[in-house]
This record gives sequence, C-alpha cells and structure tokens, in this order.
Amino acid sequence: MHLTILYGKCTCPPGLPYCVCGAETKGKIITKKRYIIPIENGLKVELDIFEGFHKGKILAEVEFPDEETAVNFQPLSWFGEDVTYQEEYHNSNMSL
Repeated sequence: MHLTILYGKCTCPPGLPYCVCGAETKGKIITKKRYIIPIENGLKVELDIFEGFHKGKILAEVEFPDEETAVNFQPLSWFGEDVTYQEEYHNSNMSL
C-alpha cells in the first residue's frame, strides 16, 4: 500500500497545527509504503518504509485488541527499539 495526501480545500478548524482532513499539508509530506504482515494470535504488523524526507526510517506497529494482549506480547526478533512513547515518531511531529 502506498499512502499519499490528496490536495484540495482544507476543511479543518482554524488553529490546528496540521491538516487532519488530508486536503493539504502545513509541513513535510509523509510518503511511505505500508506492508501488512500477519503474525500469531490474529495480530498483524504494519510495517512502514518511509520515502522522501524520512527515507531510511522503518517503523513496525502492532495494534492490540486489549491491554492483556499488549502486556503479554513478545516483540519479534527483528523488531528494534520500542518508540511507542517517543513523540518524534508520531506522524503529527514527523510532518513538521
């Protein structure tokens, strides 16, 4: 899957630090290829390989159905550092 931003008239409320409706960008455009990788227990890894300004960054994300599943999850051997709480990796900050 290749994710892009569509341009047009932004319908977001004034004052937001970035466009959430997808019509325009007020910063860097985030371009990435996303691969969905099924893993155990019905979970999946969303693997994002960034292009453009963030070329070279690769993020893997797993979403969990509940807290117990998240707590008991053992990261896969190829996972790197957990950046869940590092704000620099949130899309809203990567676009600034």
